[in-house]
Amino acid sequence: MTGVEVTYTFGQLEIENISLKIKYQMNKHLKRSIGFIVTLVFFISCRGQATDSIFIKGKIWEYNCVIYSTEKEVINSFPITMEVESNLTAFLSQQTPIVYTYPYNEETIKETTGIIEDETGISIHQPRLGDLYFTAILPMPSINYPLQNESESQSETKIVKSSFNEINGKTIKQAKRTVGTDTISYKKEMITCYMYEAENLNLLGEVGKYSLKYWFNEKYGFVKYLYTKPDGSIVEINLENIIKK
Repeated sequence: MTGVEVTYTFGQLEIENISLKIKYQMNKHLKRSIGFIVTLVFFISCRGQATDSIFIKGKIWEYNCVIYSTEKEVINSFPITMEVESNLTAFLSQQTPIVYTYPYNEETIKETTGIIEDETGISIHQPRLGDLYFTAILPMPSINYPLQNESESQSETKIVKSSFNEINGKTIKQAKRTVGTDTISYKKEMITCYMYEAENLNLLGEVGKYSLKYWFNEKYGFVKYLYTKPDGSIVEINLENIIKK
C-alpha cells in the first residue's frame, strides 16, 4: 500500500481498493516488461559473440584512407576507425551496428550503420559521407560462404536519401563478382584474401562509372577497398590494425 492514502469510510475504501488493484495489475505488467527488456538486452549483448564471428562487439578496425588525383598524386589522407557496437534497433533488423569515425573539413564524422553476418555470408555498409559520399552508388561489399565458390550477381538499389545528390530518388543498377584470391601485406605479414569487383551499371551519362575492388580475409574481415571514380582518380582504404576494448 505504499504511496496510497487509505481511509476507512466505506465508499472511499471501495474506490481505494479498486485503485490498489489497478496499481497491482500495472506493477505486474511493468515487471513483465522490465523482465522482457532485461532478457532482450542480454540477447543483444550476446548476439554476434559466437566464436566463429569476425565482427564482435568491442572490436575496432583502424584503416587509413588515401585519395589520389587523376595523376596518381596524393591529395589527401586520413584515418578511419570502425567500431562494432550493439543496440536494440540493429538487433531487431538483424544487423550488427558499426560506427565509422573519420575527419572531414576540420570536423569529425561519426556515421552509424551496420553489418549483416550469418552462416551464409557477410555484407557491410561502407562509409558514405564527406569525401566518401560517392560510395552510395556502389553495392555493399559482401562475401558468400563457401568463399571458394565463384559468383556474379546484379541488383537494383533505390536511393532514398544520400549526400551524393545526383542519385537521390533514383534506382541504381549494380553488379558484383568474384575475381579470385590475392596476397597482400598486413602488419608485415602476407595474408591470403578473396578479391571482388563491383560497379554501377546505369546513370553512366549522368554521373559516370564508379568501380570498387575489395579484399576479404577469413580472419580479419574486409582489409582493403580500392575505388575508381569516372575521372580516373582513386580512393584507397587499407586496414592497419584491429584492437579489442
